[in-house]
Amino acid sequence: AQTLRFEEDAVQVSSERYEAELPYPMLYRIYEDRHVFLLYLGIGELHFVPKRVLSEEEQRRLQQHFKRVMNEK
Repeated sequence: AQTLRFEEDAVQVSSERYEAELPYPMLYRIYEDRHVFLLYLGIGELHFVPKRVLSEEEQRRLQQHFKRVMNEK
């Protein structure tokens, strides 16, 4: 299991064997559908956030945040 924490300038990723801070400019693309947010770092490397673990308010805030950080890129 992984934990993702969305900060102002980066995504904090942690798991049993992995910890990283991923600045938003490192993200290649962010994709969203009805069920998930996908954060692409490059070919074969992505992180995902299932929407079922988020409230509607959290989903809305993430959508706004992703739009802002990807427009700045």
